[in-house]
Amino acid sequence: MQQQLTSQVILDRNQEFKGVEFQFNSRKIVVENLDPLEPLTKYIDADKLNEILNFKIEDQKKAEEGIKLNQHIKYYDFSRPLTGIPKKAFRAYSAIAKKKK
Repeated sequence: MQQQLTSQVILDRNQEFKGVEFQFNSRKIVVENLDPLEPLTKYIDADKLNEILNFKIEDQKKAEEGIKLNQHIKYYDFSRPLTGIPKKAFRAYSAIAKKKK
């Protein structure tokens, strides 16, 4: 399986630095509320990043909404398939299916 790590800077409406987002395959870590003058390693280092990426969230809803690990780090786990079809998508699908009949 191919491993893919992407990262991006998060900016607020005023284009001010807000944080950093790391996406590793189906898992995402968001580091926010940072002091832009401090090094990122003050908030998260390689060991902590590895520890978080190896953590599995059992509750699918919490995995999709994210778990706040501390005041700076929020973790999302999209590694499992969705448990159901969202209501809006289901209604749209139902409307299309009825029109075809």
